[in-house]
Amino acid sequence: RSSDLKVAVGVAREMGMDATRRAERLEREKKLAAAKEKMQVKIAAVAKKVEDAEATVGKAETETTDLLAKAQTETSAAMLALADSVDKVVQTGKDEIAASREAAEKLSEGLEDGLQAWLKGEVLQLEVKLRQFEPKLNKAAMTSSRFRELAAKKDFAEVNAFEKEAIAVIKHHAKAKSLDSDALFAAVGSDDKVTLKEFTAFFKTAERPEAPEGAPELTDEALSRVFAGLDDEEEGSLSKDKFLLVAKTYMKVVHESVITEGVSISESKTLRRLDVGEVVEVLEGPTKP
Repeated sequence: RSSDLKVAVGVAREMGMDATRRAERLEREKKLAAAKEKMQVKIAAVAKKVEDAEATVGKAETETTDLLAKAQTETSAAMLALADSVDKVVQTGKDEIAASREAAEKLSEGLEDGLQAWLKGEVLQLEVKLRQFEPKLNKAAMTSSRFRELAAKKDFAEVNAFEKEAIAVIKHHAKAKSLDSDALFAAVGSDDKVTLKEFTAFFKTAERPEAPEGAPELTDEALSRVFAGLDDEEEGSLSKDKFLLVAKTYMKVVHESVITEGVSISESKTLRRLDVGEVVEVLEGPTKP
C-alpha cells in the first residue's frame, strides 16, 4: 500500500538523517578531542611557567629566611649584596607570574567554542596558584626593604667609626710631627685640595696612635668610604678648608678660665678670659706645666 511505502520511506529518510547527524557529531567530537589534545600541550607549557614561578617564589622565601638576623653579623656592604639578591629574585618572580598570566590569556585565542568552558576551568586552576605566589613575593620584598634600612644604619655607624679612627690618625700625626694646619695640609694634599689617592696614600706612612682593642682597620676601602662621606658635595676632592675642618681640634670651655702667655697660669700674663660655652681651637698641646 502507498501509505506503508510512505512510512517506510520516511523511516529510511530519518534513519539516514540520524546516521548523518551521528557522523557529524562523531566528526565534531573527534575534532574537539584533537583540539583538546593540542590545547593540553599548550596548557602544560603554561603550567611549566607557573612551576618556574613557584620555584622562584620558593627561592625568595629561602633567601629571606633569617635575613634580618644577619644584620647582626654581616657588614653593610654584604647586607646590601644580600638585599640586591633578594630583590632580583623577587623581580624575576613577578616577571614570571606576569608571563604566565599573559600565556594563559592567549590560550583562548582561536579556540573551538566547545572547549571554552573546559579551558576556563583549567586556567582557573593555574590562576589560583599564581594568586598564592604574590603575597609571598610581597613579603620577601618587604623583608628586603627592611634589611636595606638596617644596612643603611650599619653603614652610617661603620663610616662614623672609620672617620673617627682616620681623624685620630691625622691629629696624632700632626702632633707627632709638630705640624701646624698649613704644614699638615701640605703633608696630605696639594694645589689647595686633597684627592682620594692623596688621602689614602697619606695613611700608609702616617704616624699612628696606639689603636685601642676593637678599633676598625683603615683599609683603602674604608678610607674611600670616609672620603666619600667628607666629600658630601661629590666634587671628587676635599678643599683645604674642608679638610682642616675635620683635622683641627676644638674644645668647649666648661669652666671659667683664662688664656695666658705661658703654661703656668700663676706665672704668666693673662691674654684674655674664656667664658663658659666658648669654643676654641687647639693649636698645640695639651702640655703639662
